[in-house]
Amino acid sequence: MITQSAFPNIYQVIEVSKKKLHVKNDINFFVTSNPFPNGYCRVLPNLYAADIILTSSLIELLSLEELKCVIGHEIAHFIFQHLNYPQASQANNEIERFNLRTLQRAAEISADRIGFVSCANEKIAFRTELKLASGLSDKFLKENDNFYIEQMELLKKNVDRDLIEATHPSFLSRIYAIHLFSQTKEYHQWIKSQNEGQYSLAEIDQKIEKNLEELSGNERSFQNKEAFDEAYLWISVY
Repeated sequence: MITQSAFPNIYQVIEVSKKKLHVKNDINFFVTSNPFPNGYCRVLPNLYAADIILTSSLIELLSLEELKCVIGHEIAHFIFQHLNYPQASQANNEIERFNLRTLQRAAEISADRIGFVSCANEKIAFRTELKLASGLSDKFLKENDNFYIEQMELLKKNVDRDLIEATHPSFLSRIYAIHLFSQTKEYHQWIKSQNEGQYSLAEIDQKIEKNLEELSGNERSFQNKEAFDEAYLWISVY
């Protein structure tokens, strides 16, 4: 278990993130030895408490500021009760299975938003996504101001039909979604920014949904729109 005495730096980052996100629920954090950089949430039986597990390789890979993104992301899975969503394995037919996969990807987008709020820095959020997608540390990464713009431009050129089976959006889709979210009125209200924001959440959700459809070759037929919209919610719980 991550405690102040055993892991003071990590513990401090967790506490800062919880305070920033107004989290008062009982959440325990653990670190486990694992060669794969990952974090995951396990909801306890009473639904008001959770365990969040961070792997040792995740902590080694990310800076403390980048770790805030993952902590916020996993807290979001608990707050939004994403683990209670129906799984694709429970689908009765192919269309329903594709729709449930889409719902899972929407949940990841909403969790990324909370991760972004936790770190409150677009470049740090992008860098975190890049590290997790590539598995590479600072030693191998060299960025410039145009790097992520160039990456997002690739979204317009790529179609990946395998995405309709993926549980997580692609790296490119995730940084695009974070970039759009950083321009919303709701986000700037949350951080008490002098900037009013350019879009509403509803507007960027439409852009993101369109992007995910285009990347998968428009091969899905979504029938669970209400649940899809719910997966994108991020602020109403606070």
